[in-house]
Amino acid sequence: MLSITNSHLNDYLYFGYIPELGSIKSILQLPNSINSILNKLSESSLIKKGGDILDFVFDEELSKCANANHVIPISGGLDSRVILSSLLKRVDTSNIQLVTFGSPYTSDYEIPKKIAKKTGVSIDRINCVTLDYSIDNLVKSAQNGGSWTSVPDIFINRKVLEFKNNSNIWSGFIGDFIAGSYSHKGVDGKNIEHFCRNENKSKNMRLSHKNYDPAKSLITPPLASYKSGLTDYELITLYNRIPASTKPILFPNNMNLITPLIHPDWVSFMLGIPKEYRKNSFLFKKIILNKNYDLDIPCKNNLGLKLYNNNRIAHLLAKAKIKSRLELSRLLRNYHVPPLGINYLYYPEAIRQNLSLKNAVEEACVSLSNRNVVPWLSPKKIFSDHLKRKSDYSEALLILLGLEVNLRAEI
Repeated sequence: MLSITNSHLNDYLYFGYIPELGSIKSILQLPNSINSILNKLSESSLIKKGGDILDFVFDEELSKCANANHVIPISGGLDSRVILSSLLKRVDTSNIQLVTFGSPYTSDYEIPKKIAKKTGVSIDRINCVTLDYSIDNLVKSAQNGGSWTSVPDIFINRKVLEFKNNSNIWSGFIGDFIAGSYSHKGVDGKNIEHFCRNENKSKNMRLSHKNYDPAKSLITPPLASYKSGLTDYELITLYNRIPASTKPILFPNNMNLITPLIHPDWVSFMLGIPKEYRKNSFLFKKIILNKNYDLDIPCKNNLGLKLYNNNRIAHLLAKAKIKSRLELSRLLRNYHVPPLGINYLYYPEAIRQNLSLKNAVEEACVSLSNRNVVPWLSPKKIFSDHLKRKSDYSEALLILLGLEVNLRAEI
């Protein structure tokens, strides 16, 4: 049980997690040095070598599986698609079950349906609009390995357990990160400041105390002196958000998920390639295309286009489509018509219209106000102002909901 300090309270109000609670050692072992041989290989040789390593990783992981059946939580991205494609080469489709969750008409909800249809693999889709977001349900999720991170994300991700049925559960956990999706972020000499600004979970309203300095709460990794193949910004992310937030969202208590994309051999390879090949996951995408793991189906990673589509006009049209859908969602004020790229729910409207979520947020705000947990804030007023559409305070309200849920989970 965590003894909550004022520092912890402000950490959660600012980041939506508490950096101190995470440990990089619980996730993976970074290589001590970069494999200089990889710098001498051609692009085609790196693509082949990467594909061979992926094959080795999946052969090894499957050899350790005690069960014949496999569950893959799948999204509109690439990591879960790589897992599915790799298993399809080794396992009969009848032994694979796909599970996705999100809101209808979003990429993470609709693209997996196309993948299932093309591959012939069974899929169950969890409609986040219909779930029961009662505080009791959220507290149980926090107590099941999901403490002090994003709510209701922890609850939604644990719905996958309902499909386990003695199956192996695979996860693409931080595969995109290892492949280089964050390699372009950061500002030389100002990475901590840049990280703190990006990680501020409530952009429209400051929740933490005015004297709170988020930089002082970060776990500081050995930056320039650490030859890991990661940028300084990536290292800060890896030492803070990923162990303190991402991991507890995905990993329930007493459950071992199979995470092939953080296998030591794969990590060593991806962090050893030249920097230009990691930028925006360039080489990872090339490996996927070379092995046909994209399945010739659109993906979130390329604006909802097929992975190989680099046509400039197509990209401009795709961006316009995403932007127009966002504007339509705002205009209609209906969370049943969400923006294409959202995860889970369109929270600005879901907090106003989804009864169970609205009730949970209101209950949390009333409780926090009555107990004066955050004396410099008025949670009840924030909730009321959001309902009256004075502004979009959905980010702030989800943090306040998470604060109440985690405080109750600690009792």
